[in-house]
Amino acid sequence: MNYKKKITFIIAIIFCFISVNNYTNSNKIKSIHLLLKKINSLAPDLVFHGAEKTLHKITETIEKKEKGIFLRFGDGELFTANGKTRSKYQKWEKLLEMELREALALDGENVMKAIPLHNKKLGTIEPGMFIGNHEHTLKYCILFLELLKPFWGKIRNAYSHPALHYFAIYRQREFVQFCKLIKKHKCIFVGNKDIPLNIVKTLFGKKCKFVPTPPKNAYDKIKRIEKECLEKATNNNNEYTIIVTAMGIGSKALQKRIWKKLDNVFLLDLGSLIDYFCGWKTRQWIEDTKLDRKKILRMLKN
Repeated sequence: MNYKKKITFIIAIIFCFISVNNYTNSNKIKSIHLLLKKINSLAPDLVFHGAEKTLHKITETIEKKEKGIFLRFGDGELFTANGKTRSKYQKWEKLLEMELREALALDGENVMKAIPLHNKKLGTIEPGMFIGNHEHTLKYCILFLELLKPFWGKIRNAYSHPALHYFAIYRQREFVQFCKLIKKHKCIFVGNKDIPLNIVKTLFGKKCKFVPTPPKNAYDKIKRIEKECLEKATNNNNEYTIIVTAMGIGSKALQKRIWKKLDNVFLLDLGSLIDYFCGWKTRQWIEDTKLDRKKILRMLKN
């Protein structure tokens, strides 16, 4: 091949590469556009409140001593509500399925239902998030909304599912201030019996009452857990009480039950964040963020 033919051949290869690349990019843009259109059709009235607005709403409600509830719904809850199972920590039960549907249907000014919709294309990503650390793909968001819609109806105000996690990771001083707010109030913590008591006291105060739950299938003991919570919440002149839950999918059923029985209360679902403070690597985000938990525990003690 002579020099001119070589140049022509190289130019042709470059042109083909550019054409293919442009075609691929064009298809990607079309695909993203279709996915965004699908999300808009599923939740046209959606207003998603990010981590900062979510924490602000929780804080404001507690400071005013108003009745409130922060419910965190993940794919485990939605699969269970749809009669399926995807959790290794809680087996499916028909009664649990029905209670989750009732929890999803709760409504009101201080009912904060949180869902995992952090995505760059949706404009809901927070600085520092990535896949594995609370960012989700558009396809995941669509699947989630499809599972959610039958129980939520018109999806309007939705809050950040990992709001507390996000502040504990990236804005630790503000997280510590939030924990100090909880410590000013009567508090009950409901979670895994293997959680060290000193961790509970460090997070929520020395006077925080601990209601232990089984490490797995906590919903099996829901009657006993609910009874203990109600007894501890009502034995002191109906004082404003913050009930923090970390018992997996069963947390939402417990929160729903207590919401219907008590008024002077705020129900806060902590989720897997407690595992991080215990040093348990049960979630991908705990592995990937590589946080120094001892540092924030020291901050919480000061």
